[in-house]
Amino acid sequence: MGMQLFDYYSLYEVGVSILAATLFMLIVRAMRQPSLLGYVLAGYVLGPEVLNILRDQSLLAAFSELGIIFLLFIAGMEIDISKLMKVGRSILFAGVLQILVSFFAGYFLAVTLHLDAISAFCVGAGLAFSSTMMVVSNLSARNQLLSLPGRLSVGILLLQDIFAVGILAFLSQQNYNTVASVIGKSVLYSAMLIILATLLNNMIFTRVVKHLSKDAEILFLASLSTLFIMTYLTYRLGLPLAIGAFLAGIAIAVIPYSTEIISRASSLRDFFVMLFFISLGTKLNLKDVVGSLDLVVGLLLMTLLVKPATIYTLLSMRGYERRVAFLPAAYLAQMSEFTLVLVGIASTAGILESRVAGAMIFSTLVTMCLTPYAINHAGRLFNIFERYLVLYDRAFRMKRMIHESEEEVKREKLSNHIIICGGKFTGRLIAEKLMTRNLPFIIVDFDPEIVERFMKENVPAIYGDLMHPEVLESANVKKAKLIISTISDREANTFLSVTTKRVNPRVGVVCFAEDVEEALYYYETGVDLVLVPKLITVDRVASTIIRLGEERVKDMRAELKRMREAQLELLRNERMKELAPHAEYLESIRKKVVG
Repeated sequence: MGMQLFDYYSLYEVGVSILAATLFMLIVRAMRQPSLLGYVLAGYVLGPEVLNILRDQSLLAAFSELGIIFLLFIAGMEIDISKLMKVGRSILFAGVLQILVSFFAGYFLAVTLHLDAISAFCVGAGLAFSSTMMVVSNLSARNQLLSLPGRLSVGILLLQDIFAVGILAFLSQQNYNTVASVIGKSVLYSAMLIILATLLNNMIFTRVVKHLSKDAEILFLASLSTLFIMTYLTYRLGLPLAIGAFLAGIAIAVIPYSTEIISRASSLRDFFVMLFFISLGTKLNLKDVVGSLDLVVGLLLMTLLVKPATIYTLLSMRGYERRVAFLPAAYLAQMSEFTLVLVGIASTAGILESRVAGAMIFSTLVTMCLTPYAINHAGRLFNIFERYLVLYDRAFRMKRMIHESEEEVKREKLSNHIIICGGKFTGRLIAEKLMTRNLPFIIVDFDPEIVERFMKENVPAIYGDLMHPEVLESANVKKAKLIISTISDREANTFLSVTTKRVNPRVGVVCFAEDVEEALYYYETGVDLVLVPKLITVDRVASTIIRLGEERVKDMRAELKRMREAQLELLRNERMKELAPHAEYLESIRKKVVG
């Protein structure tokens, strides 16, 4: 027999951990909670507080370290330095100031509760960041990543991730003097990350990858090799492995095949991150949480109230309309997976008391569990708080771009015109087609940069949120002939259809749908015509809108009804095509049973 390289009990612990994670995942998924909660609960039950099965944890600890490495590796791949350099001033302003405000709020909360300076730093740092993993996955599921609130949220998360890795890098050094030096060195590490990653991109990786891109498997293995080479180099230089993993990810982010690498590496990340959070769960002690109840309540209040209020205020100061400023604030109202990583590093280094660590883990889990609900019901939350936001605006004299745009609209005597909701690619193309025919139209968008660009080109456009009746009133919806919505927000499109029909029963409403099911839903809510880009080209859409806008179409609703019937027939046929494979399969089963 060969030499035994490790205690088989460690392998047993890993196996039991995976089994427990599976069981708890079934429970949390049934409750529609994040998977992270299931992992931590599995670790808690297997840990010393309940069953005490995970006693050695040597192999689990090694895998947990790999979990942190892969988490930061993929986080780095999702950050394109070129996009970071082009980040808007609004996002830079809101992102940096939000980090500072949230950090100092958490720091002074901890100091007030008589924690030492380094523990207070950890509390402030943990509070400053939001969960990229939770926010991006939930926004993507609702097709809101490319919306303005979605892009603002992702931009702020991008800056948070850079600062988070810098802080994690410093905490791994185990060399602490004053809080001022901690903050200064963390910022320095963040700047070093950006500079070094840029050099790696331009001088090395973009040249090497050209010779490896022909074979996807070799490219993937080369990417993993880059990861472990970078982590080894940082280890030899006395730096934490987190820096090497993050730099390797950023170096790979610029290549055109990074999406393929991310998809392949995500499974490895998910497995090792699962073990990391299980290991973290073993450190959770409910007695510590109860003993630090004042800190838990303070962290929850700071995360759910102070952080959103900060983001809302900063975006409002940049001129964003109330709803646009409110949605990112609601999206980012949680603590981050980086907070849990920070707790793990600080606890291992012996600089964070167990009761503080327990309070931070518990608060992070609670706020993460609330995230799906906050994102799914952000529009309803805005409707609830809007009256208070109006008072807030008056108290602080917030000036929003919508007031400037309204004055522009008042000078335009719009009548029998087309309202284009959304001025990005599709909306711009339709506008260009309408201009060639001299058909009257106006664009409504809640992205200030898009509106400003149109106005510089002397294209009629206003800034505002479609879910505000005063915005549609500014676009003179009472006299409009047709409304075409190019946005992907189902709630906004439904509101648009219902509201405009009340104001102007003769106006026709056209919108886009992602798929057949969504198109049928829109028809049920009263939309006159639904266009599915998968079935027709944008150019044909523009031609359709032009024809509807021409004077010879006298009865708009009758014309739309005719087109609607043709479109419904197309959708029904498409649905039959989708169901055909299932029908054939069921028929084959039926024949086997009968036979």
